Amino acid sequence: MKVLPGHYPWCSRRECIRHATSATEHQGPLNELPARGRHGDRKLPLLHSRLTHVRDMCPDTEISVTFYDEGTTYDAAEADELIADFETFLTGLKAQRAQLGQAAPAAEQVTA
Repeated sequence: MKVLPGHYPWCSRRECIRHATSATEHQGPLNELPARGRHGDRKLPLLHSRLTHVRDMCPDTEISVTFYDEGTTYDAAEADELIADFETFLTGLKAQRAQLGQAAPAAEQVTA
């Protein structure tokens, strides 16, 4: 893929925004986690991330992470922490999934 002058190799050309201040908001492709189950009828993904950079606002490229429509950005060190937190979360989620469908406990015996 050809890199346009003034853009990063990771830019999604249709997603980059040129502001009136002449600053360009560079945006990479979306990485999406779709909403499923009872929440699958939402128009927004459950979670999405993308690379972003606005030279006038921040000296470095960041990762923008959005949960439904609330988001924030992370620099490289913060992204490393977030990835570690997601790995811990995913481990817990897998453990919870393994417990779904386990037999219910027998009724407690009350002795008087």
